[in-house]
Amino acid sequence: MNDLKFEISQVHAGWFVCLIGDVEIWASYIQMHDSPRQLLKLLGELMSGAREQGSVVFDEEPGCYILTVQRGERCSFSLGFTEKNFLDFYPEYPDGAAVLPELPRMVGDAETLLLVDDLDLYGFACAVGDAFSAYFTSDMREQYAKHWMPFPQEELLELRCILGHHSSGLQRINCPIDR
Repeated sequence: MNDLKFEISQVHAGWFVCLIGDVEIWASYIQMHDSPRQLLKLLGELMSGAREQGSVVFDEEPGCYILTVQRGERCSFSLGFTEKNFLDFYPEYPDGAAVLPELPRMVGDAETLLLVDDLDLYGFACAVGDAFSAYFTSDMREQYAKHWMPFPQEELLELRCILGHHSSGLQRINCPIDR
């Protein structure tokens, strides 16, 4: 089982840069595709049991990274890269809508499969939640929004509630799991 690490390296001038495992991912907001928000949303849905699998595409001008996670007896993940752009696959989604059920097959279409392994989903979700929590202060959220898109506060709070984390200055207000 892989303790897949996740770190946010930088958010600057329309780029979101993170490490997934040892792979540096550059995501552009050129298509207004908010892959960081989609990652938080996907992890929340996987952890709550609302989904069994899903993918997130990180647009990289040109090309894209595709992260796919599948729950089951053993949770697994794969990370691939293709020279194709997200909209080459899905031109009918001009807003760059993500976490589409069809995306897992895209990993098979990827030219380069970078990582494939079993996954400690809880550990990875915690690592992602912790990385975004570092941006939770108002100054950091403001910087995040200035250089990327609005901070995914709702998705982060929902994920942290699902995970049972209520520290790091995050409040347990309107926690979806309490409803």
